Amino acid sequence: MEIISKKFDLTSFWDELSLADQALLLLDFDGTLSPFVVDPQQARPYPGVVPLLEKIVLSAETRLVIISGREVASLEHCLGMTPAPELWGCHGWQRRLPGREVLQVDLPEDAETSLREAEWLVKQAGYGKKLERKPVSVALHWRGLSESQKEQMQPLIQQWQRLELNADLQLHDFDGGIELRCVGVDKGTAVKELLGEIDPSAIIAYLGDDLTDEDAFRALPGRGLKVLVRDQKRETAADLWLQPPHELLWFFQQWLEKRGEDCG
Repeated sequence: MEIISKKFDLTSFWDELSLADQALLLLDFDGTLSPFVVDPQQARPYPGVVPLLEKIVLSAETRLVIISGREVASLEHCLGMTPAPELWGCHGWQRRLPGREVLQVDLPEDAETSLREAEWLVKQAGYGKKLERKPVSVALHWRGLSESQKEQMQPLIQQWQRLELNADLQLHDFDGGIELRCVGVDKGTAVKELLGEIDPSAIIAYLGDDLTDEDAFRALPGRGLKVLVRDQKRETAADLWLQPPHELLWFFQQWLEKRGEDCG
């Protein structure tokens, strides 16, 4: 564990959390709660994570929200919590409250046309097994491939760059691939919407690992704890760096203790 921001006081954060009337815990999934795997559908949380999160939801007076690049259906399947907490999928384009149907922001027609073309290009190039099509994006995964195999994908990525210019789409690197995604919504806009729904005095923490989580970190300037969760430290807007899984489990245990029966 390392405190990155000189302005951040972890002891004060825990003290404030124990006294707050409301607490909001925001979590990314892949790379944060779950280790990366070659097949995204085989991803599962680190051992011990789900029981702690279920306790936090049930006994720690905390609103728990998972914000992921995955579709909501895939996120619920891989997360494995019963019942599922509030889920935001596709970087905020999808949202499902506990026990409710999935709500999705409408995708512009020209963006949908370009995404279908991007999907077709991947299949024509023979990388269909590395393709993940989502409602508002297409992702090309190269985890498990050699450097030479990844280099062979460059012409395809250049074709995606041309598509990027013809519609409201943007290329985003992530840990293990690249994604062509519709602009206008990201994890930062999801966090801002959630901030508008809670009391200004609520204590907030966001835990994430990837570059897409930096949008969420930037949406919390001066408000909320920003935690980078990954094996290797990198440049980030986060306040705190944790290495999974042990330091991640420690954080959840601390949260549970501070938001226990005596909280508030």
